[in-house]
Amino acid sequence: MVLEKKIEYWTCAIVVLLLILSKIIKHPPNFSPFLSILTVSTFLIRNKILLVASIFLSLIVSDLIIGLYSGVSILYLVLIFIAISTPIFFKKIIPSNILPISLYVSLSFFILSSPIHHIVDNQMNFNFEIIKNIYMDGFSFFISSLLSTTIFNFFLLVIINKLNLKFKILSK
Repeated sequence: MVLEKKIEYWTCAIVVLLLILSKIIKHPPNFSPFLSILTVSTFLIRNKILLVASIFLSLIVSDLIIGLYSGVSILYLVLIFIAISTPIFFKKIIPSNILPISLYVSLSFFILSSPIHHIVDNQMNFNFEIIKNIYMDGFSFFISSLLSTTIFNFFLLVIINKLNLKFKILSK
């Protein structure tokens, strides 16, 4: 009973901290927390079909609640690609590889998702200048995303450790 109370208090403290951090770090709504949960789930859900189905379901339900937008299907593919490819490069999520995993996830998301709205909304021919402007304009987004995704990944790993869940992702 005492252990359960400690777990409950630690969980509340971590959740409060995560909520505060998510509020003060600039990022597009829900993407850094979503990327972090996506990242951790790729190590928790080993079955790729179940993983993709879970991501699809969560995206569809959340987009039905907040509203659909142009480029949504491309964004879904980007997120599924990140989820499937992350465990190929990283075998487990442990404190020593949170930064490299966060860098991979944030950079992949930035590179693959940045031109989506330009492609869908403008449907213009791309040239080097347009591509350069898209990525230059979005660089501060990448930095914010990297910082907040790293923080969220770290705290998710702390939560998993504190709750004493014994997944294959944790080192002994």
